[in-house]
Amino acid sequence: MEDIEIKKIILRIDQKIKSLETAKQVLIQEFAGERAIVSPSFKAETRKGAVVKLIQEHGPLLRKEIIEMTGFPLGTLAYVLNDKNLFCNKDGKWDLVSRESKEKKQLGLIGNE
Repeated sequence: MEDIEIKKIILRIDQKIKSLETAKQVLIQEFAGERAIVSPSFKAETRKGAVVKLIQEHGPLLRKEIIEMTGFPLGTLAYVLNDKNLFCNKDGKWDLVSRESKEKKQLGLIGNE
């Protein structure tokens, strides 16, 4: 099995674990009320957050690559990538707006504010 395939599988497992942790916390809060003990380290990762993290780790990616690595449905990914404050598309690859702005500053294409 290729290294990238293993990484994809591990990423999917991590996402499933986070999803289960979120469900667990919802159940605890629902049935235990304010007495529920919620770990301070618990942090539910949103789908946008997962894509941001993925791009930070791997650099700009094709939509197809993001779908393969996250397992998100096409419609969900389209919704996530529609956030123009976070994501931009250049030459068919999706990147973070902040990364693109940083690169333009380094090239002197936009002023330093």
